[in-house]
Amino acid sequence: MLLHDLWRLPEAGLRALWEIIGYQPSADQLLAHLCQLRLKLLTGGERAGKSRFSAEELFIWVFCDAAAHGDNLFWLVGPDYRQCRGEFWHLLADLQKLNMVDPSSLSMPKDGSWSLRTLTGSTGDTRSSQDALTLASVAPAGILMCEAAQQAFEVFLRCRGRVAEKRGPLVLSGTFESSQGWYADYWRAWQGANLDGGKSFSLPTWGNLALYPGGRNDPEIKALEATYPPDQFQERFGAVPCPPATLVYKDFSFVTHVKALMLPKDLPVQLFVDPGYAAAYAVLFVYIERGEVYVFDEVHARGLVVQDIIARCKERACWPRVTRIIMDIAGTQHPAQESQATVWNRMTGLPVFTQPVAIYDGIVRVRTFLKNPENHGEPRIFFDPKCKGTLREFGLYKYATSVEGRAEKEDPIKADDHSMDALRYGLVANFGLSDIARPRRRNREVNEILERV
Repeated sequence: MLLHDLWRLPEAGLRALWEIIGYQPSADQLLAHLCQLRLKLLTGGERAGKSRFSAEELFIWVFCDAAAHGDNLFWLVGPDYRQCRGEFWHLLADLQKLNMVDPSSLSMPKDGSWSLRTLTGSTGDTRSSQDALTLASVAPAGILMCEAAQQAFEVFLRCRGRVAEKRGPLVLSGTFESSQGWYADYWRAWQGANLDGGKSFSLPTWGNLALYPGGRNDPEIKALEATYPPDQFQERFGAVPCPPATLVYKDFSFVTHVKALMLPKDLPVQLFVDPGYAAAYAVLFVYIERGEVYVFDEVHARGLVVQDIIARCKERACWPRVTRIIMDIAGTQHPAQESQATVWNRMTGLPVFTQPVAIYDGIVRVRTFLKNPENHGEPRIFFDPKCKGTLREFGLYKYATSVEGRAEKEDPIKADDHSMDALRYGLVANFGLSDIARPRRRNREVNEILERV
């Protein structure tokens, strides 16, 4: 087993190794290398050197393990196998300079996993997060998540769990551009004290003095700053997240609102439904306990008819406990065919409740669950990491923008809003439009639900 502090080399030891392999970290890279915490999150601007930084972190782990005659396993996890090969190449080159690689161990097929083994038995393997089986069954001594921002939050949680047994390090490397929202949330959370014990760093583009010798004031950097909008420049080159000003749910955070959920015994389940076909069809599996809402599963799919969606829902282990379905009132429309509500009722035997909810009113209601105004902003709605479609929508649900970057009208863009719509129907049906008074407009069926909640 990896000794807990073995990979925490002092600065003098690091510099001695780097001199041998020819690595000269920038000031920003050095600051992150010297951090002694097990969990590090690093984001880089264009050409800032994040891949090399990540590979050197991994090299230190493997070197220390091999020097202690260890035989531990280390992973490089990417969105696919190809996107962690750059870091693998750096690791291989460093170890070869020290004559530490067993040549017969090298496996580098055109497709699939690459691997190497040191002469003492330490192993480095690339893994793809697209294949869940590659992230199971064993406990590596350390994990490097390459292009972590492009991977699902569930993958991060799985990697975090894998290094727990041996108390090993986990380094996440990526960019904010085209990233999933959890990465930026954790970058912000790890900027200060946090319960995870992590630390986040930024490698701005201008920190690469080999390319931009003038640093922040390099003429080319100044030209880029004059070309790009301020928020895009800051995110793309400064490696600092800038959420869109037009994001509808700015209060949502993966750190606060996402956690692994288990359905307690004997609690009834509700379905919050927003029908669709070419657009996504969203079904949220929800239980409510002591005024808190838990979205523990979903069916979120495109191109499926209602019968297929219902069949998928019935495959869930919790299906026998589903007691009610809440749907957009548009689901009662039936142009020359059965309405969505009718099909659900006929195929499930469950009552389907509908109620008109204005978009603005529904958004305000969802926000009071993301942050409860009557309880110092504490959350009272939570989502399981496997609700990937819903979590993705939180980062995409936006208002239309004007030239100045401000919202130009009250209603959000009608896209990436399917789980978002289902949430507002369900919350209003269960809790009304506010915590002060019941809504005036509510149909008889919803009143019956509320009397039983």
